Amino acid sequence: MLRNDTIRFDYLVRRGGDEIAALSCTIIESGHFALTDAMHYDHPRPPFTRLFLFRAAGCEIVMNGVHHALAPHTAYVLPAGISFRVDYPSGCELFFFHLHLRDGSGLSIDRDLRSVTLAPVMDTVVSTIFDSYLVGGDESELSWQSGVFQIAASLARDVSAAPHPRRRGRYRHLLSDLQTSCTAELTVAALAEREHVTASALSKGFQREVGISLSAYMTQLLVDRACELLASTDLSAQAVAEKLGYVDPFYFHRVFKKHTGASPLAYRRMAADSKRFG
Repeated sequence: MLRNDTIRFDYLVRRGGDEIAALSCTIIESGHFALTDAMHYDHPRPPFTRLFLFRAAGCEIVMNGVHHALAPHTAYVLPAGISFRVDYPSGCELFFFHLHLRDGSGLSIDRDLRSVTLAPVMDTVVSTIFDSYLVGGDESELSWQSGVFQIAASLARDVSAAPHPRRRGRYRHLLSDLQTSCTAELTVAALAEREHVTASALSKGFQREVGISLSAYMTQLLVDRACELLASTDLSAQAVAEKLGYVDPFYFHRVFKKHTGASPLAYRRMAADSKRFG
């Protein structure tokens, strides 16, 4: 069973009297299966974060050379971009959710999640997802979606509670604008002119307060968007490049491969392959 409806949820925290987006969670697709026979599968550099919830049997996962035993009735988060091998035993029953998780600056939180992570949620949240996912109907849909969002919010609370340079608000408006309007044609110089500062001052201030250089931030936004388009649409690599503002598709190819380790077409194949078996 596989569902492809895309649903987005934004988790907000209050800082200094303002509500700040701490995490954006998009459910790309979800599914459920129950196995009668044991099986194993390799997931090379998956393009999305996974949420695994086992109702029966659990599984064994090897990630970064470390073995993890995933137990039933517990929520586990597997970060995007890290290859792993999974061994499903016979009798395994899994509910899985493919997610895009972004922090308040629009960057993937997978840089903060580098291995299998136990989500700090109550057992009742997991039980709610089990009880409502297979039922059908608007009320049940809302119930399991709310459960997934609660798990995402628990991650957001952990991330936002820790000291983190990306939580500072001086460049909040710029971060927000870039998340919706960044293209490959946009330059730091153009942004500096709009902000009425020099390019050097903008770059140094952004690096100091956000924790990543402005040019690197813009490139990462574009690469993340390219990954989403390649994984979720039928657009050609050239069409994706054009949509993101890259005039030279070969330059886009080089930038994409430098940041993901794969060409756009290879990444699309991995994305399609990674959707199988959880």
